[in-house]
Amino acid sequence: MRKIGQMLSFLIPVIALVTLVVFMTGAGRRKRAEAEIKELLGDMFKAMDNGDVEKMLSFFSEDATFNFPGQPPAKGKEAIKGFFAGLGQQFKGLKHRLDKFIIKGDNVALEGMIKFTFPDGREVDSPFVDIFEMRAGKIHQYRVYLDTAALAK
Repeated sequence: MRKIGQMLSFLIPVIALVTLVVFMTGAGRRKRAEAEIKELLGDMFKAMDNGDVEKMLSFFSEDATFNFPGQPPAKGKEAIKGFFAGLGQQFKGLKHRLDKFIIKGDNVALEGMIKFTFPDGREVDSPFVDIFEMRAGKIHQYRVYLDTAALAK
């Protein structure tokens, strides 16, 4: 009985330490993955705001889908490229402010503000929420939610 007690008094702290290390390692991995997603999306939005469609597309998977309110889904990089080429004709510029990320695995919700600059210089600010589904480190689905009525004024 005494040997079992000694063995347990040794094993319990060891098990607790191993559990803590495993938990902390998993949490550290999640934090790194979240930081990588934030960096990737930040870089994608910089490319978009700079009008660099080719660089922006480098963050998308080949079979990505992009959804914008009031428009049919753009499926695949070429269709997404076509959407942004058309957007470049409607607006002189875009500027995103990324305020809040909620990341759960490969799913991301992003809340922010976008400034649209029209060819005549007029600017319209609109809050947005974007939903992303990531796959193998790339954007697989990108859904935009914003008040498009503000753009019609």
